[in-house]
Amino acid sequence: LLVHPDGYVLTTHHSLAGMKDVMVEVQSANGPRYFGTRVVKTHAQHDLALLKLLTTERFLFLTLTRPGYRPASQPSLSALGKTAGGALVRGQGAVVAEGVRLNIGGRHMTHLLQTDAVHSWEQGGGPLLNDRAEVVGINLVARDENGARRGYAVPATVIRSHFQDLITFPARTGT
Repeated sequence: LLVHPDGYVLTTHHSLAGMKDVMVEVQSANGPRYFGTRVVKTHAQHDLALLKLLTTERFLFLTLTRPGYRPASQPSLSALGKTAGGALVRGQGAVVAEGVRLNIGGRHMTHLLQTDAVHSWEQGGGPLLNDRAEVVGINLVARDENGARRGYAVPATVIRSHFQDLITFPARTGT
């Protein structure tokens, strides 16, 4: 998920496990292009990673929702992801709960959003978007105590707080 015109990419930390070299596919007018990356910073507790594409090119990107945005007030959200074959996975839904605490793999995560828009493992690491195509959060999928899949998102406010020491997330321009 490109979140800055200079080629900063946001994803889940666990998706990098065991990877030495990380390549990111970026869609362009001429088809997919692949870029090497470097890991800029990770935040394991919230399962987040910030990468930088190894290029000086500029990119189209998605903006994070503004500070103070209330995702529970948004009636329809889209959770995106990709299958291993590259097919788009999309779910529609809303925020079910805010401020959720969760233990995943020994990590105690706080301040999460629970959403019914996330229903598939392939959506993990993808964006949860509002109707203005702003990033509400980064999708996570976990099993509950009964083994059912539940969708969550690390909200934009948490993302911003973990990485604002390294980059300034651009604000949306226009309406």
